[in-house]
Amino acid sequence: MRLSTKGVYALEAMFVFALSPPDQRLSVREISARTGLSDRYLEQIFTRLKRAGLIRSIRGKQGGYCLAQSADQISVLDVLQAAEGDLAPVRCLEKDQACHRSAACRTRPVWQAMGEVMVRQTDQLTLAMLATRYHEGRYEEQIDFSI
Repeated sequence: MRLSTKGVYALEAMFVFALSPPDQRLSVREISARTGLSDRYLEQIFTRLKRAGLIRSIRGKQGGYCLAQSADQISVLDVLQAAEGDLAPVRCLEKDQACHRSAACRTRPVWQAMGEVMVRQTDQLTLAMLATRYHEGRYEEQIDFSI
């Protein structure tokens, strides 16, 4: 399974919010400076994150973007689904995309299991958990994805 840059960059941008004070508003330019991502691409990603209710924008001089919920309520899965849509590892597992061979497909259970593990694991991992690991200097440690 391969995530696109939208998913990778969305998580990176949301991580910046998680590392910031909860009530701090950040501009696209500030997030761009902290992540090295282009303003234009971040705006596209933020449109998806806003639509999913993960961030909100405030207009005006003191405006900017902030998390719409606390970082402990936003999972990595929430961010990836907002940016990517369906996270099925193969197209035939996406809604309404089953191929004519799906009933007899011998490998479909493998793809289903893989997708279920990814969803379960990323749903348990919150932005707050990532931020805590980072602040404690444990960010480089492997995250345990044991089943």
